[in-house]
Amino acid sequence: MPPGPGRPRATTPERILEIAQELFSSRGYAETSMSQIAEAAGVSRTTLFSYFGAKSDLMWRDYDLNLEALPRALERRPLDEEIATSVLACLVEVQILGPERRAVVARRWELIDKTPDLRIATAERAAKYAELLAQFIAARRGESTSAFLPQVVAHAALSASVAASRCWAVSEVGDPLADWVERALRPLLCGYRAALEDGRVTLSTPENGRASAPTRRGAPSP
Repeated sequence: MPPGPGRPRATTPERILEIAQELFSSRGYAETSMSQIAEAAGVSRTTLFSYFGAKSDLMWRDYDLNLEALPRALERRPLDEEIATSVLACLVEVQILGPERRAVVARRWELIDKTPDLRIATAERAAKYAELLAQFIAARRGESTSAFLPQVVAHAALSASVAASRCWAVSEVGDPLADWVERALRPLLCGYRAALEDGRVTLSTPENGRASAPTRRGAPSP
């Protein structure tokens, strides 16, 4: 239960997240205000807003951190690396949750499933995630972000990652979320490997640091 006014203050973002989700579960997301969360956590509204700019941030802090880290992870991948390898490596890299956060994630999915507004907000965040992946795939293939493969692979990878998160949250094992995401994505992206490489633009970077003219490559050997 959330701490009362006389109990020690819970000032860490992680503890505030737990308290907020307890309130969302017992009172409802729409019915819980930031003032109520601050009071239950034993912090001022100023402190609460220094951690979380809006109530929705209390639901998706981990997700938003992943969303911020993903573009940087994608940018670091070698230009000549296979697209499927790059996408897999990055989506696994940005998964930072360990088994100690499993119960929090499980509670979040329960809230999302029973709250229409949260389902809409989740879909909006997921669309941003998929768009980042589609942009990366399209750039490596030298085609439009709206092209078939960038869109299909991006949304398939996102759906697999979400399903892995849901399964991990209700599991009893001590694995980090990254392990489950990798298990979900590896066979999927292996299946798209040849299609992603067939006809993609290849940019090589010579010693002078300037990219050479793009060339098209064929599908890799099985």
